[in-house]
Amino acid sequence: MKLHAAFADIQMTFVLQHSIFIEEEMEPFLRDKSSAEIAVIVSWDWDGILKSNILFMGEDLLQAYYKEAQQWLCLTKGGGGRYIANAAYDSDLKKIHCAINEKEFPMPWLTFGNLLRFLPMRAALQRFGVLFFHGAQVRVNGGGIVFTAPSGTGKSTQSNLWVRERGAKLICNDRTLVRKVNGKWHTYGYPVDGSAPVRSGERNDLLCIVLLRQGEDNQIQRLNGAKGAALLMPQLVIDGWNPHARSAAAEWLLKLVSEIPVYQLSCTRDLRAVECLEQQLYKDGVWKNE
Repeated sequence: MKLHAAFADIQMTFVLQHSIFIEEEMEPFLRDKSSAEIAVIVSWDWDGILKSNILFMGEDLLQAYYKEAQQWLCLTKGGGGRYIANAAYDSDLKKIHCAINEKEFPMPWLTFGNLLRFLPMRAALQRFGVLFFHGAQVRVNGGGIVFTAPSGTGKSTQSNLWVRERGAKLICNDRTLVRKVNGKWHTYGYPVDGSAPVRSGERNDLLCIVLLRQGEDNQIQRLNGAKGAALLMPQLVIDGWNPHARSAAAEWLLKLVSEIPVYQLSCTRDLRAVECLEQQLYKDGVWKNE
């Protein structure tokens, strides 16, 4: 079975030993063909034995990372400390070999969405300069506004206010990709999008990024330079255990903050917050008065 897909305009080809189920929500990311900037080879030829000379590099809640010579291994965790998949790749991430442990994750359960969770997607996307935000996105006035903040701060509230009060289109609810392509910053949705997913393959020009804080009134300030990058850094989804990933993310954030308006908005949960941001976008020339 062969599949073609794109995430943040990064073309991926998947070659699978067996057929898998493709969820309807994955369809916005499928393509008829791909130039295969990244090729993913999927088999059920599981060999879960880690060699004695392998080096542990780091882990998160879902995956553990090892290195053997020039090859990296990304192992996805299952129950009881066991692994259910192993993705092997070189540093350039042009080709990923993923082996599924069918004893732990039987083949009939595998979907395209599951498969993405078995891959080192953060590392693969970052190689192309993608900033992976914990953020909601709306499309309004011809471009994308990204709301980012820690969980529970009000990303969904603010994005839904823009949908209701200004007719904006909700692109994603919890995960937003940002990438500079041909000299322009763009925003993209991602299929893994939190507890209330909105899965859109739409690309938009990035208008601004808004870092939210709850407040009793509405106050907005533009963030610049290293301070702005530092405040945005905790809102990125990255391999935090990897110093190279942190360094690359910081470099791209500095470029972003110097080229795209980034605001910190202390806000209420009503129309006044929309009006506060709206007025600032007109003042800064992000939008033009008609």
